[in-house]
Amino acid sequence: MEESLKIGLIAALAAGCMFGIIVTLEGAVAKVVGGLNASILEHFFGGLIAFAAIGYMLIRKRVDWGATISVLPMSAIVGVLVFTAVATIAFAIPRTGVALGNFALVFGQLLVAVVIDTVGFGALTRVPLTPQRIIGLLVMAGGIYLVLPRNG
Repeated sequence: MEESLKIGLIAALAAGCMFGIIVTLEGAVAKVVGGLNASILEHFFGGLIAFAAIGYMLIRKRVDWGATISVLPMSAIVGVLVFTAVATIAFAIPRTGVALGNFALVFGQLLVAVVIDTVGFGALTRVPLTPQRIIGLLVMAGGIYLVLPRNG
């Protein structure tokens, strides 16, 4: 396996583990203040870190304003999507529990990823929709079914 691919997989696995923790804490915060307020609080503290990082980059003259300005519209869309996703997760987790909520979260990501791969969105290389990919999605959907809470 290519070294770059290994590092990428390890980084993605680490991010997935972090999101397992984030979703758990986010659900706890949302139980107290509600999903939207949890998202606002989390983004406030994330924003403080971002402003500090921007200040550092400005002092060190490590900001390429030309490149930054060209991606501002897309970055704004991503910011809205992230805020909405965080608020939605904060709303969902107290109702689903952490395991089921994470299963659904990952399934949603995989479903969209397969569509994006198949279409080749964003000038990415197209990856054909194969029976294996469809089966993978069905297995994941089956996993969600299996972790649904049962009465009795």
